[in-house]
Amino acid sequence: MREKNVKKNSAIYQLTDFYSLFYLTFVAKAEAETGYWCNHIGTSEVNAWLGLSFERLCMAHVAQIKQALRIDRIATKFYSWRSKSTNPKAQIDMILERADGIINIFEMKYSEAEYMLSKEEEEKLRSRVSKFREETGVKEALWPTLVTTYGLKNGIHSSSFVATLTTDDLFL
Repeated sequence: MREKNVKKNSAIYQLTDFYSLFYLTFVAKAEAETGYWCNHIGTSEVNAWLGLSFERLCMAHVAQIKQALRIDRIATKFYSWRSKSTNPKAQIDMILERADGIINIFEMKYSEAEYMLSKEEEEKLRSRVSKFREETGVKEALWPTLVTTYGLKNGIHSSSFVATLTTDDLFL
């Protein structure tokens, strides 16, 4: 594994405490409004929180993700990535850089049913992978990998992922 892929000044800081994330998003605001939580179910704010919390859950279970991918004996490092020079900016939920010369590019999607990859999302995924290769200069194989709550619905774009994991894989 090479250290050059992520420069120290390009770190992404993330709030990883689940309660603090929930408190800052909802509880602090709820003090001013009775029934705040019930009145906001299904809103973009709640959906964004669900997605962000799911990403944090996945990041907290990297050991189980490695086990589910059957790479738990391979040395790895993981991190999130955001482009610096491309426009529009690209962000990758998680990179798992492996000592065997493969880099898993993780897309993490919270969904209340099987996740269906649309044409637009597939194009965004390809663009992110391309921008990552371009900006970092990596030569390793890049494997798009999905982690979602209930799996990937089979469709015309579902072959974009090399592997798909579900919430069950996080709790092995």
